[in-house]
Amino acid sequence: MEEKRKNIAGKNVQKWRMKRNLTQEELALESGLSQGYINQLESGKKGFSEGRLLDIAAALGVPISALFEEEEKKDYCLLEPTKVVCKKTDKKELWRLFNKLPEHIAEHYMLLMKMEMDILEGKHLTLEKSHAVR
Repeated sequence: MEEKRKNIAGKNVQKWRMKRNLTQEELALESGLSQGYINQLESGKKGFSEGRLLDIAAALGVPISALFEEEEKKDYCLLEPTKVVCKKTDKKELWRLFNKLPEHIAEHYMLLMKMEMDILEGKHLTLEKSHAVR
């Protein structure tokens, strides 16, 4: 099982690296790892740690879960230096993540979403109408 996961992770690193038009050396520089490690990971000759995969995922601009997928999903966001490009919003994933937040942080995000909806609906917020973030 571990061997299969290593191969899936390596193949997905390669897939996402190529989608980003990065060489192994460029990915190594972005992730702080060696080009040799990236090469061996992609070819299935080297294992991985969570920390190293987090570094690689961050450098590629994908969630770490994208490195364990056996089939390609079309709804991931690619993080650009100045923007986030999403093809599809995964509302279940958003809800799951929201429910894991501490209450005070969830309240903050709820306020932000309400303000965003008011802006989209053309309503103008005043400081008296908005709720103070604690």
